[in-house]
Amino acid sequence: MKDDKSLEVNEETIQIIGAQGNATLRAINGDVLPVLTSRQLFTLPGVVLPFVIGRPKSMKLINDAVQNHQEILVCPQMHAEIDDPYFDDIVQVGCIAEVIKIIKLNDNTMAAIIQGKCRAKIVEQACVLPYLKAKVELLDDEVVDKSSDSYNELSVLAWDAKKRFIDINRK
Repeated sequence: MKDDKSLEVNEETIQIIGAQGNATLRAINGDVLPVLTSRQLFTLPGVVLPFVIGRPKSMKLINDAVQNHQEILVCPQMHAEIDDPYFDDIVQVGCIAEVIKIIKLNDNTMAAIIQGKCRAKIVEQACVLPYLKAKVELLDDEVVDKSSDSYNELSVLAWDAKKRFIDINRK
């Protein structure tokens, strides 16, 4: 895979990127990272997703991250209707991610192909301009024994959530 950002993005490319699993994580505890707030999508470690970016602050954040080869922290907003979220408006746990590719769209927006690397939480607010930045603490993923009761309970909850999601989106 090319290291530069001129990679052609298509279904095969995304499968190849996703098959690599977690890319090398550069962030360490205490690093200050730009915080991309997301209204609807959220990424997890190893997952590659396209995010449509329309807010000027978010577009600057993405462009700066690519230019500086910097990882970002993606955090979901608590309320999608907020146009200019601050730290109180976002979930304090997110996913450190890498911007793999930017695609300029015709409607003054962009699509950013983002790969999640590691879960992290905000431990300190660093700044709000030109976009949110925060000091992060990396979180270890808890491995659950597949024969345990908690694994079975989580599986049932996940299955129920998936069914509800499908039912809601069919309407």
